[in-house]
Amino acid sequence: MMQRLLRDTGIMKKILTMMLVLGAVAILTAAVNAWKIQTIATRYSVLVDNKLPAVTQMVRAHRQAVEILKNGFRVAVYPPGSQRWQEAAAGIDKYLAEVEKTQEEAVRLDPELRAVVSGLQGQTRELHRLTTEAATRTKAGDQAGAQRTLEQADAILASFGAELKRGNDERIAQAEAEANALGETTQNNLVIALVVSILATGGALFIAHRVVKTGIVVPLLELTGQMSELAKGRHAMAIAHGERKDEIGTISRSVAVFRNQAEEREKLEAEKQRSIVEQQTVVATVGRHLDSLAAGDLTAEIRED
Repeated sequence: MMQRLLRDTGIMKKILTMMLVLGAVAILTAAVNAWKIQTIATRYSVLVDNKLPAVTQMVRAHRQAVEILKNGFRVAVYPPGSQRWQEAAAGIDKYLAEVEKTQEEAVRLDPELRAVVSGLQGQTRELHRLTTEAATRTKAGDQAGAQRTLEQADAILASFGAELKRGNDERIAQAEAEANALGETTQNNLVIALVVSILATGGALFIAHRVVKTGIVVPLLELTGQMSELAKGRHAMAIAHGERKDEIGTISRSVAVFRNQAEEREKLEAEKQRSIVEQQTVVATVGRHLDSLAAGDLTAEIRED
């Protein structure tokens, strides 16, 4: 198959085919590298745009939960019904809404947090219930009951913070491991891409070299050698590559025509020399016998000895 293509494909088509092969190798290598880079970039994007911001949102939710408890202590301190007491009581509800909103944003960024957030939301609502109860007890004059309620709320907040810290530490460790893995993957992909590029380019160049050598250079050298032999007068040879359908075949057939014409000229020259020899023989014979006649030998015959 390959030999037939080399014989029947023109030189320009061979060159264009080699250029296309090299271009295809380059495009394929670039496409594979681009796909790998895009995959790594996507993983980095998830890490930077989702997982780490989700951790930040969880920390913010904890700070807002602290504000709920802080407002609970304020309602226990300020005189019931005063402006500061009312602001603190309103702050309990305000920060509950903010905590829930922040937690939902964390889930939106990283859906894997939904189970964790569900547990924290239960603690957040219990914290809100206890601080609201503390405000009610304070308004009713039950300072001791309000203090006990706030102590329970403080314990819940401590549990909230400990669970959040443990989860965030795990997620940060996972993010660091993911970043390290991505860095290692990037380095490995660069090395692999370099090796593949070198091998692919080397393979394409090897094929191009074989095509040029086998399909163009070697036949031309053979024809050049045969033309040199023909120039030296050695015509008894078969001209190679005359069956090819490319430019090499055209050159070979032209050389064959040149050889045939040279053989024909050689035959004509030999025939001419033979005719000259025959003429010289006839002239010499006639001259010799005429000399005999001139000497008085009338019996001499004019014939070739």
